[in-house]
Amino acid sequence: MNKYEFITLILIPSTSVLLVAIVTWTGYQQHKLAKEKFKLDMFEKRFAVYKGVQELLTIIFKEGKLNLFKEGEHNLDPLIEFRRKTQDSTFLFGK
Repeated sequence: MNKYEFITLILIPSTSVLLVAIVTWTGYQQHKLAKEKFKLDMFEKRFAVYKGVQELLTIIFKEGKLNLFKEGEHNLDPLIEFRRKTQDSTFLFGK
């Protein structure tokens, strides 16, 4: 076997296989990283909804009720704030 045959029969196919293996491994690592990032992003959004619910419940437990009406005026601010903070809950948790 001369140099030319060695290069064409062994070295080039071996290099190609090695390159495919490296690309496959890199793609798999990228897939794992994207999956973990998605989980982290979902956690942060779900935690924001949790904090919104927690704040509304804190108001209710602190006062014993949700005071929406005080002396002839409406105080819907807690509910409006709750809705703003939890508006993504259906998307994040489903129905």
